[in-house]
Amino acid sequence: VVNGFSKAYSMTGWRMGYVCGPKEIIGAMTKLHQYGIMSAPTTSQYAAIEAMERGDRDIEATAAWKEHVLLLSSDTDCLSLWDGEGMIRTARVGVYPQDVAVQGNAAYVCGGADGKLHVLSLPDLHTSAEFALPGMPERLCIWDAAAYVLTLLVEPEVHTALLSVHMESGSWAEVAQFG
Repeated sequence: VVNGFSKAYSMTGWRMGYVCGPKEIIGAMTKLHQYGIMSAPTTSQYAAIEAMERGDRDIEATAAWKEHVLLLSSDTDCLSLWDGEGMIRTARVGVYPQDVAVQGNAAYVCGGADGKLHVLSLPDLHTSAEFALPGMPERLCIWDAAAYVLTLLVEPEVHTALLSVHMESGSWAEVAQFG
């Protein structure tokens, strides 16, 4: 079994996956992995653990959108919702938006250069909330009443931070910092 977290847990771009199989095959794969790949980023590992421990409810909540496609374009700064017939709706979000995740009847978009986390209702794509974040938000993962966002900060020196954003209040806290 080879699988990843991208689709099921809305962790596209986080580069996390797992494999299960016979001991001999896993041993050979481990050797290849150790010498051919650095490692999964620590933030991705923490997010994957959290998703496995508490994410099943979120997967069930997004089941209604399995037959739809959300397309995020940094060229047009738009999020578009498509079904089997074609495009249903489109909405402008952010400046060079970076990532999108779905939970229940909402789409969450890292606004990129505008420094915001945008929340849009589905299927109409109306903005229901915007939260100002420090730096340039690049990746996100949603569960419970929080969004976890990787953002690039430049002060006091350039580094990446993992933020926890409370979706009710918009307040955020830095969970971890990476060189």
